[in-house]
Amino acid sequence: MSPRIKKTALGAMSYEAALEELRAIVDKLEGGTASLEESVQLFERGQQLAKHCSDLLAGAEVRLRRLSAQPARAAADQSDATQSTPE
Repeated sequence: MSPRIKKTALGAMSYEAALEELRAIVDKLEGGTASLEESVQLFERGQQLAKHCSDLLAGAEVRLRRLSAQPARAAADQSDATQSTPE
């Protein structure tokens, strides 16, 4: 028996919750027990979930790039400040 697929609004879903639902959809589709109409609906939902996961990962990547650039900028600013201080 396949796991019950809980459909939640995408905007409210964390990456982990979306991935879990996507895995359940893949399992159900691979099981071959869904009707044609249900399979199409599951596929559509799976596409939405995959895009949501991709968008969340892209957002996290942007945040990480910003965070990793901040220490470099702070170090460069500090270096500039010490170089411009007269001795």
